[in-house]
Amino acid sequence: MRISAALIIAMLPVVAFAAQAPDWAFPDEDFGPQPPADAVPAPAANAPRLPHDPAAPAIVTAGKDGGVRACDGCHFVNGLGEPQTSALAGLPSTYFVQTMADFRSGARKGPRAGNMITMAKMLTDEENKVIGDYYAALKPTLWIKVIESATVPKTYVGPNNQRRLWPAGGDEPAGARVIEFAPDTFNLRGANSQGFAAYVPPGSIARGETLVNTGGGKTVACGTCHGSTWTGAVEVPGLAGRSPVYSARQIYMYRNGDRGGPNGEIMKWVVANLEDSDIIAIVAYLASRPPS
Repeated sequence: MRISAALIIAMLPVVAFAAQAPDWAFPDEDFGPQPPADAVPAPAANAPRLPHDPAAPAIVTAGKDGGVRACDGCHFVNGLGEPQTSALAGLPSTYFVQTMADFRSGARKGPRAGNMITMAKMLTDEENKVIGDYYAALKPTLWIKVIESATVPKTYVGPNNQRRLWPAGGDEPAGARVIEFAPDTFNLRGANSQGFAAYVPPGSIARGETLVNTGGGKTVACGTCHGSTWTGAVEVPGLAGRSPVYSARQIYMYRNGDRGGPNGEIMKWVVANLEDSDIIAIVAYLASRPPS
């Protein structure tokens, strides 16, 4: 069931939009401490890789001449992606095509959008549908483990803005953050990848369950548009099992206007009343749910 923008906006109070976003939602390798280069382990040689999907279209595995990268380079052949990219497996094809149109038009922007904007301008609607149809047919699986803890393993933001474990180990206070990283950073595309661990403050999941299911007086229940199990609908993306850092980043970008397009105005009002702690709780709960 599709809900009109007017109906959703009428359900929400009028508030001022916050402009700030926390660093943990936008990790950047150019900021923060880095370990010595000689302390960073090299990728394991000859690690088993995810098998090539013979059904994958050439544009997914090889890209397009002139600057369009292979989709599986960032979103993986299994479509599960990373916190700095997006999970595409099971995403409605119509939603994917609209998203690419939003990148192309400039309605969707932000600090991670540069490459996508460039590629969107080189791809046709027909090519985007081929990509969207392929990933829509993939079954999303849960490969994010949400862990509530007052302390987190020490990490740094490395190449490709990917958070990695500090080579020397150690812990640090969790604070009001989501710290998401791959325990096997250098084997993410491996056949035996462990996926991601996401550390969140204690109590986040239970608090998030209330906000997601009821709105908590600050927003509307996520199931209003995204389905009772938050796995999406015909033209609406699923939220369950999605990277909490990625989801949080989208909330902040809806709020500050970096994400526009047909659904942008709706979502801007849906998230306008949320505080940082609310956002952490919501994305923690949704990430812990099965995506299909």
